[in-house]
Amino acid sequence: MNKKFLFGIFAGLLLFSTTYGQTEPMKTADRLKMWKDSLNLTSAQLEKLWAIEKEYNPEFDTVKFDGVFDAAKAREHTRQMKIKEVLTEKQQIRLAQMEENERKVQGQTASTQTKAKETNGFPSYNTNPLPPDKTGVEHTAIEIAKQMGLGWNLGNSFEAIKYVPDETRDDGVWRKTSGKEYPDESFETAWGNPEVTHLITDGVYKAGFNVLRIPCGWDLYVYDTVNAKIPDFWLARVKKTIDSCLNRHPDMYVMLNIHYDGGWLETNCNPDMQEINNKKQKAYWEQIATYFRDYNDHLLFAACNEPNVHNEVQMKVLASYEQTFVDAVRSTGGKNYYRTLIIQGPSTDIDESKRLFYAMPKDVVEGRLMFEVHYYTPWNFAGMTEDADWGHMFYYWGERNLNPKDPYRCPTYGDLNFMKEHFGMMKEMFVDKGIPVVLGEYACNRKEFSDTLIQRLHNQSRLDWDYEVTKNALEYGMIPVYWDNGAMREPTMGIFNRLNGKPFDQEVVDVIMKAGREAKKYWK
Repeated sequence: MNKKFLFGIFAGLLLFSTTYGQTEPMKTADRLKMWKDSLNLTSAQLEKLWAIEKEYNPEFDTVKFDGVFDAAKAREHTRQMKIKEVLTEKQQIRLAQMEENERKVQGQTASTQTKAKETNGFPSYNTNPLPPDKTGVEHTAIEIAKQMGLGWNLGNSFEAIKYVPDETRDDGVWRKTSGKEYPDESFETAWGNPEVTHLITDGVYKAGFNVLRIPCGWDLYVYDTVNAKIPDFWLARVKKTIDSCLNRHPDMYVMLNIHYDGGWLETNCNPDMQEINNKKQKAYWEQIATYFRDYNDHLLFAACNEPNVHNEVQMKVLASYEQTFVDAVRSTGGKNYYRTLIIQGPSTDIDESKRLFYAMPKDVVEGRLMFEVHYYTPWNFAGMTEDADWGHMFYYWGERNLNPKDPYRCPTYGDLNFMKEHFGMMKEMFVDKGIPVVLGEYACNRKEFSDTLIQRLHNQSRLDWDYEVTKNALEYGMIPVYWDNGAMREPTMGIFNRLNGKPFDQEVVDVIMKAGREAKKYWK
């Protein structure tokens, strides 16, 4: 790397601190942590790099001073040469990329950073609340449940996280990125699925599904973390897909959530994170709710996805997150005052919900809440794709599909009676009290075997499982929403080709539709 190119990479770094000197600088501890984690620095490298910054970059962790630009070129050239002595070529390139992205982010957020208040950490995004408006949102949760039929998940698209090769390493390790590094870029193709178009929503509707669940990431796109500001481009991108669904098929319903999203909420249902996460939950849902406020009641919001909760302390924290969600959406007014909202059980697990869930959030309107759980039981059959230390895969499910020659791969729990018992818990806790339940995810992996008998029994097991989950969900007052990850090669839960919207696993689509026709639906 020659000196001219190196100067080109780092030129303007000091100009950045001059131009944006009025914005809040990155704290020393945060900057050092970012360097160490992203550049894979040794302690010695980190110490030397910090010393260089303190000596040759007067703006580092300091305030703006007169005349900084006049001496910038000479000081920056010396800084470059010193950095070159400390970092490898790959680390130099990575540092330049990080600082370039930081300049862009700081420039785009400078005008809004002063909005953040010390009292709550983030600005209020409920800047234009409207009076309650019941037009187009007249229906209760029960009335909506009666109109909903079968659902399908747009999985592994809008919640996908972008990973790239770690430029500082030579061992093939990839690292996670975010909107701070790639501002205004959609990650929807990062996990192998194509860009979402109307072809897939049209295809799902044509196949017989009238509920679309959109698992969505928001925090992972935020580059203005000071204000928890969701980028406008991402709100518009999500809107495009919602519109392609509801404008083209007005009788469809869309469920929009904050999915795993890097785990900022789901893996932090603990008192230590409760305050900051409630602030972030409020900020995000004020923005999402305001942006989509004018949609009718065919759009539903869901607080989160699978909050990791296994004890009473965590449950209380989750309850606060979900109360914040309801309050934030309702506070924006308009149609959101009456919009049906979906509340997730602890870990969206039926057993944990039975054991820990104690009350739905308080609401200013009655009859506008649903409850959500997921079902992948037995996981050894539905979810596992390889044996593990804690257990092994089941290849079969259902009495007629058990293989007497292969008892090791036959299930030891999670049969049809187990399913009905657990769905019955949800009926007793919620459905019978007028609260519809969303079975927000269910599916089982299709696996490939060389043995024809094993393959035949496995395939039929999978079809029987899909049929029984769908049918019994409807009969126990639950809205079944199939999880499709988009993958078309085994092992996979995918059933639709995302490129053309056509089913590639027609057998599963057929048994789901059959279950929908034959079920004695609770909501009708």
